[in-house]
Amino acid sequence: MDPKSKQSAIFLQTLFKEATGVELERREMYKQKKGEPEVTFELTPVTGEAIVIGDCPEARALGMNPETMPDEGFEIKTAPDRVYIVGRFDGPQANGMEWGVYEFVERFLDARWYFPQAVVDGPEFGRDVPSNPDLQMAAVWLEDHPRFPMRTIYPPVSDSWKGKGINLTAIQKWNRAGNSWPNELKVHQPLWEKEDVLVK
Repeated sequence: MDPKSKQSAIFLQTLFKEATGVELERREMYKQKKGEPEVTFELTPVTGEAIVIGDCPEARALGMNPETMPDEGFEIKTAPDRVYIVGRFDGPQANGMEWGVYEFVERFLDARWYFPQAVVDGPEFGRDVPSNPDLQMAAVWLEDHPRFPMRTIYPPVSDSWKGKGINLTAIQKWNRAGNSWPNELKVHQPLWEKEDVLVK
């Protein structure tokens, strides 16, 4: 996995173990170079059977280039001993790699997430991950992307009037809530008539 896909990799690892009983070993493909003045990363090649999440030379050699994907786009492709999940990263609320992981666990692990926990910090009993210890996956190359750039619910909590309660961010992201819209609108923005540039 590359650095932008760590949370997605942890989520996939969790659901994969729930489905198959197998705990995937998580490895960073890119490691920060020591002694470099700025943050730079060096590539560590992937060996053995793997689910590879994020941009890497092997995926690009198979035609999976996040730079040419639509906003928040993703692709899932199989190769010998590999499953690649690559997505375009347009920001933390517009992470195509995350959408690719959710597509993978829904389509190939048959995972479903119907509702959030009933109480703050309660169990996630609204998520269903069927047991499938003999998981097999046919060859595939699929691609997709959200058709609407702004898909947000605010605030992402159960008691929206008070801005408190159960944090719904995770399940909203599962339902592909995100935002790659280039303009940010502010709630209760005062004195719109003074915002000349926006009015124009």
